[in-house]
Amino acid sequence: MSGQPTGIVNTASIGAFTGTSLNRTALTNAQLDVATANAVSASRGYTTTPAIANTLANRADTIESTQPVWQGNLHDGTLISERALSTTGMPTDTMLYGSWDSLAVVSWGTLEIAVDPFTKFNTGLVAVRLLAMVDTVVQQAGAFTLSTSIT
Repeated sequence: MSGQPTGIVNTASIGAFTGTSLNRTALTNAQLDVATANAVSASRGYTTTPAIANTLANRADTIESTQPVWQGNLHDGTLISERALSTTGMPTDTMLYGSWDSLAVVSWGTLEIAVDPFTKFNTGLVAVRLLAMVDTVVQQAGAFTLSTSIT
């Protein structure tokens, strides 16, 4: 990958579940995918974008038709009794389900801090830049499953 961070979404061999008309069946298929890989842990859950969270908060559950699929607030809710978080750090129209303790965040090199007192001198501001080299490593590919093109 030319020295670029891989991340979870670009990790080879993670699972996949359908995002077309995302509903309870697809969400439980995501859980089944991870469970079949024997990767279930207490740290499992979904993550998606705020837009998808909003879509699911307004979509009726196919079994509990009076309840929406997404329960709770759009930032920290639940999907079929599993924790669900939303972030703008996710690619558009995607969702991940996984056992998050199978993810390692690694860093290397030294932390670099650069101070620039000159560029914004007239405004009285000092610019500070912090550089760190980090990546995520999926320790077990079966611990995660991804849905793209969610509708």
